[in-house]
Amino acid sequence: MKRKGFSAEETVSVVEFMTVFKHRFTTENYRKKGDVHNFPELIYSLHNDINMTVDNKEYIIKEGEMFIYSPNTFHMLTKPVNATVLIVTFVPGYEGIKKFYNKILKLDKSTKVYFIKTIEEMLENLSFSKRNGIANLSLKPGVPKIQGEILKRKFEIFLLMLEKDLSKKNSENAEKFNTDLSGVINNLENNISSNYTIPEMARLNMMSESKLKKLFREYLHTSPISYFHKMKIDYAKFLLQEKEKNITEISEELGFKSIHYFSRFFKKHVGTSPTEYVNAIDEVEYRNSIL
Repeated sequence: MKRKGFSAEETVSVVEFMTVFKHRFTTENYRKKGDVHNFPELIYSLHNDINMTVDNKEYIIKEGEMFIYSPNTFHMLTKPVNATVLIVTFVPGYEGIKKFYNKILKLDKSTKVYFIKTIEEMLENLSFSKRNGIANLSLKPGVPKIQGEILKRKFEIFLLMLEKDLSKKNSENAEKFNTDLSGVINNLENNISSNYTIPEMARLNMMSESKLKKLFREYLHTSPISYFHKMKIDYAKFLLQEKEKNITEISEELGFKSIHYFSRFFKKHVGTSPTEYVNAIDEVEYRNSIL
């Protein structure tokens, strides 16, 4: 008798963990300064609500809720508060996690309990240190190496549970993407330096203005212009993070008439100027080098 076994497809993966810690926000240590880094950061509120600004958009993460900042996102605590949070920064090995970025995540009870227990176990077995300007997260002395793989698998199971709880709801819009909308987005990506108006976008994609607006409103809950502006901002943040081009060159590449207009545009959408954004990146790197 021939047999064919069951082989589960691997859905999620984590390449490495950067930090895992429990943090206590207090009104005494409050500072209105933001952070930005090139990997996602997960924050879960154990106690009390916290007010965050993420790329100039305000969020309230209530007790028992989770938020995952996307890479290169400028984020900061906007109000003094006494609250306890769990924070994990990590490098994901799959693209699907992007649908959870910059959203309030309300976890199923069993997922919430599993997550907290997993992080507690990680805190018991991992230690964070700084040596010669290099931040290092590693197993504590005496902890067997296999425990590291167990912790990684447990966190990946949490991500699978998150997918199970939320993917259906969060992927509805993605599933609705049709050929017309995908074509419009591809054209915008290929012409990132342009400064399109609605009529110009419609002509470029050979459709009426009303159809163009309907596609973005129905499937992305935004306008074509707002979507294109966000695309420009995301690309600008990527270039600033890479540090291979100066702000003037980035401004020109994105089609801005002057660096001053670009700076005002960036600050309007992100909440900080391009220079301040780069300084925030440098400050994080500096703090990591001296701690």
